[in-house]
Amino acid sequence: MVISLRRRPSVRICHFSCAQISLTANLIAHLQSTWRSSVYDHFHAPTIVCHLDGHIMHKFMCRSIHPTICVSRADYEDSTSNLKRHIELCEPMDTPEAQTMQDFAHGVTYSWPQVRYLIAMWCVCSHCPFSIVEDREFQKLLQMLYLKIRLPSHFTIARDIRVITDSAETSLIKLFKVSTDSLVHLCVDGWTSPNVFSYLGITVHWHHQASIHHVLLDYVQ
Repeated sequence: MVISLRRRPSVRICHFSCAQISLTANLIAHLQSTWRSSVYDHFHAPTIVCHLDGHIMHKFMCRSIHPTICVSRADYEDSTSNLKRHIELCEPMDTPEAQTMQDFAHGVTYSWPQVRYLIAMWCVCSHCPFSIVEDREFQKLLQMLYLKIRLPSHFTIARDIRVITDSAETSLIKLFKVSTDSLVHLCVDGWTSPNVFSYLGITVHWHHQASIHHVLLDYVQ
């Protein structure tokens, strides 16, 4: 069976057999030599997918911050519209202010600092490992909700939690320097973590504005 790979009218039509499809290196090199648009620079060299019904697709993988995203195009198509559409959504690391305002006008409230803060708090409050942000399924889930989302590394989460802890300590000191409407109780509490490590912690408890508050001041293993 012979499959025609048609390109722009100015390019000679080449014919490749099904057996030759498996030898994609020369074929891809030939296709790239016929592409003049700069949009292809945003993608890795395409892979060729041959379907059982005879259809051939070119699969373009993103080079940028969304390496798991690909754009497929039939072998007989020349249009770069889908590729350009992806590039418009695949923004660089720093979003221009104008683009941020445009996204906000369309109902997007995404904020990079807020994403870092919420993920750090989620890991702490729900006892999630920091490496969860590197899970591919988790990344795809968030990208489905907002394609331009950036996710911090587990190192960044660890640093953010230290910054949040330091900030909380400063706020707590300021709170206790002023008079409160109730007594402050200090307690010593011991517990064992799921990985069988024993800890002894110092906690503080107080009543403020109709709510009971609890804070871990320090702990030792």
